[in-house]
Amino acid sequence: MIGESLLQLFHYGLILLICIYLAWIAILIRQDTQAVKKLLLLHTSSKASMIHKSTSITHSVTPTTTLGRSSSSTIAIDDTAVSMNHAKITRKNSVWWLADLNSKNGTMLNNQSISQPTVISNGDSITIGRHTFIFKE
Repeated sequence: MIGESLLQLFHYGLILLICIYLAWIAILIRQDTQAVKKLLLLHTSSKASMIHKSTSITHSVTPTTTLGRSSSSTIAIDDTAVSMNHAKITRKNSVWWLADLNSKNGTMLNNQSISQPTVISNGDSITIGRHTFIFKE
């Protein structure tokens, strides 16, 4: 009789341990799901804009945006001080980058000339030719 009670107690204990283990797995799955949702949100929120400082015209910026005098540029700028393919904005690993494409007059970020891809963020000033834009994320 005592042996049967101990065996039954052991079974209940084992069932309790299995329930705790399953609850722990459910918590881990929930945490992983939330982390994946956050990553997907970062990935899908990869849109930004640039506002022309003097005209207030807003241009959409996508993960690959080209700027230049060429009509094939994402943002075409009609200005002889702007090269045909002047600059490029890209988004990699949730970070926005600005690169000068060997333009004749250079690209300025916050009044500083850039010579290599440089991280840009909300509120930065980008000058191309005689045009200044404010980057908005």
